Amino acid sequence: MENITFLGTARSKISTIILVSFLCAALSFTALITLSKNFRSGTDFLIIQNQSDTQDFYSMLKSTEYLGSVLNESVYSDKFVDAVVETNKVDADFLAKSYNISTQDKKGRLDAWANMVSVKRNTAAGIMHIDVINDDKKVATAVSSAIADVLTQKNVLFRGGDEKSVEIRVLSGPIVENNPSIKQMVLTSVAGFVAGLSLMLMWTFVQIEMMAKKKDDKAGEIVVLK
Repeated sequence: MENITFLGTARSKISTIILVSFLCAALSFTALITLSKNFRSGTDFLIIQNQSDTQDFYSMLKSTEYLGSVLNESVYSDKFVDAVVETNKVDADFLAKSYNISTQDKKGRLDAWANMVSVKRNTAAGIMHIDVINDDKKVATAVSSAIADVLTQKNVLFRGGDEKSVEIRVLSGPIVENNPSIKQMVLTSVAGFVAGLSLMLMWTFVQIEMMAKKKDDKAGEIVVLK
């Protein structure tokens, strides 16, 4: 009976439910466009560990996974940012200009770097994908190129072992594209629509429960009066 009541109420409010769902989708889309930087520059890196005569395949695989994890965390370090600046492909205050922070604010510098750069890894294949987002296409490209120089030429600064024991190669990139992508916009809009739809259905259910509770309270009052 309650299911029938819920479905009936939902049908009677279907126009409002759909309207609010589309409104949530529009708000999600607008927020994504407003808050996102204009450009994304992506680069794929391959981590190659030179196998020694005494190292089996499993040990090499686990070692590569560990190395990828170390490099992943190192990318977000202050030392890595310094190495990027030392390539002379970006200005020393590029983060301060992009995020309007003080050049002396170290924490703000790292927070800004973490907002600009994101790292994804395919541990099984030994592949790292690094995205750089910025409103300026030239800055995004320059930072990506500087990161590539650091990882391919100076990766020994962020790991242990012999300099020649590990090689990092650029597989593709930097590839610059508009941000957010069409896929991101579609997914965000769909997620906003689903969220709006779910909230409205939950609110409809709550209203039915509140109305049922009021009826029960009134029925109880009548019984008491009698």
